[in-house]
Amino acid sequence: MLHRTKVFISYSQKDTRFLEELQTVLRPLEREGRVEYWADRKIKPGKKWREEIETALNTAKIAVLLVSPNFHASDFVSTIELPVFFEAERQGELTILPIAISHCADDDPVISVFQTVNEPKQPMKTLDPAERDKVWLHLVKCIKTALDEPLRNQSSLVYEEFSSPQVKPDMVPPVGVFINREEHISEVGNFLKQDLKKLAVIQGLPGIGKTTLGARLARENEKEFAGVFWINCKSEEAFADVFFSKIDQFFRSTHETGFSTIWKDPVVSLEVKINVLIAILSRNRFLFVLDKFHEWLSDDLEISNEDIRQVVAGLLCSDHQSKIIVLSDKRVPLDPQVFRMPAGTKLERTVKGFEKQYAIDFLKEIGVVIEDDELATQIIADCDGSPQMLMICAFVVNDLYTGPQELLRSEDFKLRSSAVLKAAIDSLNPGIRGALEQLSILRIPLNREQLAEFGFVFQRDIKPLLDKFLLFENVSLHAFEVSGLVRVHLKNTLPENRLDELHSNAAKFYERVRR
Repeated sequence: MLHRTKVFISYSQKDTRFLEELQTVLRPLEREGRVEYWADRKIKPGKKWREEIETALNTAKIAVLLVSPNFHASDFVSTIELPVFFEAERQGELTILPIAISHCADDDPVISVFQTVNEPKQPMKTLDPAERDKVWLHLVKCIKTALDEPLRNQSSLVYEEFSSPQVKPDMVPPVGVFINREEHISEVGNFLKQDLKKLAVIQGLPGIGKTTLGARLARENEKEFAGVFWINCKSEEAFADVFFSKIDQFFRSTHETGFSTIWKDPVVSLEVKINVLIAILSRNRFLFVLDKFHEWLSDDLEISNEDIRQVVAGLLCSDHQSKIIVLSDKRVPLDPQVFRMPAGTKLERTVKGFEKQYAIDFLKEIGVVIEDDELATQIIADCDGSPQMLMICAFVVNDLYTGPQELLRSEDFKLRSSAVLKAAIDSLNPGIRGALEQLSILRIPLNREQLAEFGFVFQRDIKPLLDKFLLFENVSLHAFEVSGLVRVHLKNTLPENRLDELHSNAAKFYERVRR
């Protein structure tokens, strides 16, 4: 673990003048070597900004937050910085010092949680320069005191709900085109109906149809449960408090309020919170679906975050009525030393590509009819029956060639996954291809407003990618993202100088989004 010694200043670019005032009072202490502070303005040209920010986040002993509506409007602050700050503070590794820059709501996710340096009802924007100076000097005193104190083992600050404005509950995605998978539907459905069964793990390659299968299972079995809780396991949200916040919002939608006052109480241990959660799952029968579970896993296939690991272990190893479905691109081995599940309570199934007839039915559903049986067999085998690859192949067949035969006759075209992707991507005009390459580097779903901020025109740049199945809409977020298959293909095929250019563009965009 990196040694925590610095002061991290988090702010909105629209509040830059207050950052400059704070820097003015900190510079004498910095020159004396008494305070080392960091703000994004210290990133030098040519440096990898994301790595610099992550290092600064992980070495900060104090976080000074310049709180305002502009501050909370920043997606970067809300989804990257604040969760890291809250988790570090909860672990006793960080002191949070908020400054109220402008008037905020009574339930502001920072000011309602932590004691502010100034009076929230008299924010900095309402004060004259002399009064602001007094606040800055008081902040400096608080910083020096906090730097001299040993790190706390537990927060002593009043803690209220912080997550609601930052964390939105996920929705069960639409099923879309669904061909066969009846063996999985039947087997997992029967498994969920048995009292002693607890966990169904559905794993398989990206694009193979796990999310669609999970959504179908949720829809077909929802009447068996008091509610279906669907969560997209994002790596940047792998914190117990974020998970609890989403569960609490789900519980309240089902009129279960027993968790609301417990999960956000710092005095209550994680073990007690888990026990309360289990008690609720024991008196109500819920279905939990954890999609993209692989994002919570490390390279050695263990759950990366210790608190999340304890929560999941509690869910899987306790006696309750509720059921859990895990959807993952990676294997989910679940160390038996941590996850002491009784024998027979787990079902593990691997989703593979469509068999020939079902793949043909799927192609028909998306507008491709191949009369030549041998040709159909070749295409399905080389796409490994993957629904996503079959959709991209359908575009290649329908839009780029006179027919599948010509596709197969191409000397340099062996119809493997990379070749299908290459054909689809090479068909794009330079502007649309550039948009796809840039979106593949951004790695986060973008809504229409963010796409426009980046300079993309929806009808011109985005819709053609959706039509060719190279881009997908994340319905729960009302945002658009590049699939993992396309992302990996571009990463492996784009030249280094092009990747550098795309990363530079992404850094500039992240900076705008952050503010």
